[in-house]
Amino acid sequence: MAASREAALALVALLGWLSALASPALAKGLGEWPLCEASAAARDPSSNRRVLVADNEHSGDLFAFELSERGLDGMQRLAMPGGAGLRDIEALATQGERLLVVASHSRNKECEFKTKRWQLRWLRARAGHELEEEATIDTSALRASIGSGVTDCVAALFGPVAPRGARALCRALSKGERAPDRAKCGALNIEGAVAVPEPDGPNDASRIWLGLRNPLVAGRAVLLRMASDSRMLRFDAVASIDLGGRGLRELAFSEGTLWGIAGPTADAIEPFSLFAIRGSALAPGAKLAAPVRQRQIPPFSEGLVIDGARAIVVTDGEIGDPTRESCEKGSSQRSVVLP
Repeated sequence: MAASREAALALVALLGWLSALASPALAKGLGEWPLCEASAAARDPSSNRRVLVADNEHSGDLFAFELSERGLDGMQRLAMPGGAGLRDIEALATQGERLLVVASHSRNKECEFKTKRWQLRWLRARAGHELEEEATIDTSALRASIGSGVTDCVAALFGPVAPRGARALCRALSKGERAPDRAKCGALNIEGAVAVPEPDGPNDASRIWLGLRNPLVAGRAVLLRMASDSRMLRFDAVASIDLGGRGLRELAFSEGTLWGIAGPTADAIEPFSLFAIRGSALAPGAKLAAPVRQRQIPPFSEGLVIDGARAIVVTDGEIGDPTRESCEKGSSQRSVVLP
């Protein structure tokens, strides 16, 4: 009897989720030039009511917004601490008083390898909403190891002890880097980052997981847990999730739930989806089933912030002419009601 009641309640919750999301959320503008191609969003480590947004074509600044009932309001340009050395920023993650800024590690549109796309930067909050550079990590040396074969790839990305799933990922990465057909412009593409609380650690302990848009492994999207040493890029765990052949475009964590955006692995005008899974299900070696709770959201949704009972989804635009200081198409935001 109790099991039947629990199943009924779960069905009611699911129907409520689908009903609440039946009508599409209306889009609003997000800031102004030079924020044209919003590519990631995260809470400001210095203030929980501020959100930082990155632009993948403009790495000289981060853009700060205030959270309000209307969504993300106002726009303040914050000069990127450490300078504009990174290129193609695709992920942000807040971990305590620190912010991780992640470049895509992908090739450009001409399939060229660019060192400045292979970087991470740690920022730290200071008094008065200021951020300072803590460390910038050049990861470009990893590319040669990834392309030289599975054994070298595993050693470079995971060290002497390879976790479950490491070799399968490195087979996919090495194949992509060595493929004669450059239509996919290489294999590696990082587009999500999130701090996830440690289940058995202190209350404030968390670990960073990165989400890959590419490659897929056996049709599944891949998540990688960063090793604790923040002076280099190395991983100590692999997990995967069934997103129906799509990759990860963004990650967020709130109140025990891992939220994410799934999208096509190649640029295409196709629907993306917002999904949710139990945060405790994300564990080393986990093979996560297709999320039950999914909803369709617009193409090129690339930023996500969870604020209580709503998700704020940030959508990419199109860069304009810098001489006119205007976007060809501005970035936008949508507020989505959550169950």
